[in-house]
Amino acid sequence: MNLFDPEWILTAEAANRNDRHVLQGRLSTAQSQLHKEAIRTAYMALAQHDIKTGELQDALGSLLRSMDYSTSRAQTAQISLLILEVCLAAKHYAAVRDYVTKVEHTLSGGHATNSNPELSTGLLQGVSIKLKIASGLERLAMGEYASAANVLLPLIMTT
Repeated sequence: MNLFDPEWILTAEAANRNDRHVLQGRLSTAQSQLHKEAIRTAYMALAQHDIKTGELQDALGSLLRSMDYSTSRAQTAQISLLILEVCLAAKHYAAVRDYVTKVEHTLSGGHATNSNPELSTGLLQGVSIKLKIASGLERLAMGEYASAANVLLPLIMTT
């Protein structure tokens, strides 16, 4: 298989268009049934497809819409981490800073308590580390090296 074969490229593009069409059909079905979880899942599937095919702007749009249908802090954290990944890949560093703050705020009331059993200490710790990494990368990209070091060095020292 030659990756520069025009026929292979056309076949891959057609398969991607077909996959996206199927995913959009699933989203339409979920929306017509007004099933919140199915709508969120459909948006997430579209976002994953768009990430895989390099359509980062479309992925970001789907992720932002899926956020409207999240019903728990764990879902919000999952979606927000994907948004951070896409924003970093698309070099939208201001959005990275905003989303790190939003996720920290969202999770601040959800520490592993009896009132919120969905968020275990392990999940919170994992999300917290990923938020610090995203924040450090954003600060590196913005040329704030001392600030990036202050965020990232404690992570290295604990491993």
